[in-house]
Amino acid sequence: IGSASAPAVTTAEITNIQATTVTGGGNVTADNGAAVTARGVCWSTTPNPTVGGIGCNHTSDGSGTGAFTSSIPGLTPNTTYYVRAYATNSVGTSYGEPKTFKTSCNSVIATITGNNTICHGDSTTLSANSSTSYLWSNHSVEKSITVSPSTSTTYSVTITNEYGCTASTSFPVTVHYGTHNVTSVTECEAYTWTSGTGLTYTESGTHIYY
Repeated sequence: IGSASAPAVTTAEITNIQATTVTGGGNVTADNGAAVTARGVCWSTTPNPTVGGIGCNHTSDGSGTGAFTSSIPGLTPNTTYYVRAYATNSVGTSYGEPKTFKTSCNSVIATITGNNTICHGDSTTLSANSSTSYLWSNHSVEKSITVSPSTSTTYSVTITNEYGCTASTSFPVTVHYGTHNVTSVTECEAYTWTSGTGLTYTESGTHIYY
């Protein structure tokens, strides 16, 4: 097979991009005089991946010439990859032109737990679900915040996971004030209220507010 040479192969466009999988493939357009015994795609987070290269993975998608489709699994979310089709015959291995893609973010859900109703002067601790980093609307970067709003306020948090994927949510905290002339009542452990004469009173125990 002295006149034979390595196969001719092109790389297909990357489609169906998900957080951990994509679809690729290629087309072996000529065997160049020696039967194609292996074909597929190889990919890596560094350019120009090769079969057997450090940090590279590859599929095995049959043999011979013609188009083929490759399922590329086990990817990291929100990450840039490089992929090339390859084809091998007895002369050697050829590669198609490189393609680049970035996986999508995985599903991230942000939640906040804590008391959503407090008496004026009280505080509540709001906690986000576990993640890698946090940014609250009051600029805190901790997982939990303790707040004592003077008026009803909505707090929000954006969480970021280990892949750099984010999600946000909000949490309203309602603040109640006490008064002499109530129209609806709810029990509360402690509060401060101001009378119609402008005097401020503090009470403890069970009392009413609205």
